[in-house]
Amino acid sequence: MKHIEKRFLEEYSKIEFETKFSKENIVTFEKVGNDLQKKLAKNKHAEGFLIMESGHYIKSFNHKINGKDYLFPIPDPTLIYFAGAQDKLRLLKENKKQLLTNLDLNNKTGEEIYTSYYQFYINSCGCIIFLFTTLECFMNYLIPDDKLFEKKLANKTEIYNKDQIERNIAFWEKINTVIPFFTEQDFIKSHPTFKINLENLKNMRDDIIHTKSKENSSTVGNSILKKTLNFNYELAIESVAKYINFYEPDKIKECPCDANF
Repeated sequence: MKHIEKRFLEEYSKIEFETKFSKENIVTFEKVGNDLQKKLAKNKHAEGFLIMESGHYIKSFNHKINGKDYLFPIPDPTLIYFAGAQDKLRLLKENKKQLLTNLDLNNKTGEEIYTSYYQFYINSCGCIIFLFTTLECFMNYLIPDDKLFEKKLANKTEIYNKDQIERNIAFWEKINTVIPFFTEQDFIKSHPTFKINLENLKNMRDDIIHTKSKENSSTVGNSILKKTLNFNYELAIESVAKYINFYEPDKIKECPCDANF
């Protein structure tokens, strides 16, 4: 799929902004002087926004670097991680093409093999890690802050708050039980053929994160490398996008620009 439309966590049109936020709690950056933090400290409820040339307002946080104040847009981690996976995919496809050229037995192998080999492996692992992090991040986002999850066992019922769910409940229990419990929707039941794609992604990520000692040996046929060469990255990306859009339609949207990457 094409690269996605980049958005921050909270963006508003001028009308949406003026309807939602109280003017008393808004600090205009141009009027506060050099020390924004001191000004904000006087109004604990003040909120910062960047006003774009398009007229959109982006909710931001203040951070001082080298004595200078900056307003940083509040990110949407799900979108950033997904965009990161897409960017790594674009690079690894280029790397793989160059790697296969360098390793073609009809060609001489030169010093460039070091760069193409390392870059392919770095970007393939990066794509997998970014993509799985996208999925985990979005699942945790779907868990409400103020509701409890009840896990009924044979002789007892366990109750978990959001923090306990995030820390103590395994990935597949989250995806199969916890998320459907809160959303009253079940992606796996609605799209059973996609489960294997998510399983392949998780297994690949686990192999990378929990690299076994045998992968550091000179044994012929490094299994992780073979998997990175054969893994269907495009299918994994499309599957994660479909999962996210099932619960929040159009959260993952292709960018409407003319650039084809």
